[in-house]
Amino acid sequence: MWEIRRRWRRYWRRGRGPRPWMVTGAAGLLVFFLITGFLEARLRPMVVTAAQAQAQNRLSAVMEGAILDRLGEAGTAYSDFVTIQRDEAGEI
Repeated sequence: MWEIRRRWRRYWRRGRGPRPWMVTGAAGLLVFFLITGFLEARLRPMVVTAAQAQAQNRLSAVMEGAILDRLGEAGTAYSDFVTIQRDEAGEI
């Protein structure tokens, strides 16, 4: 234990501390990870919301296509489901 401390002290006394490029690199990595973490925390909810909306739209389009295909095979028309009634003024 004491031998390790002695060697460490000698290392620092000889001017062999961390080089300037090491300090700059470590600071750069720290800043990079802090910015990345901040951006991820801010953008994740927006990305999740956009992905959910896109999935819902895709699901609706697939369901609509399947229903229209099935109704087309059965020969069903829009008028079989909906009856539009108008008053004297021609309004629905």
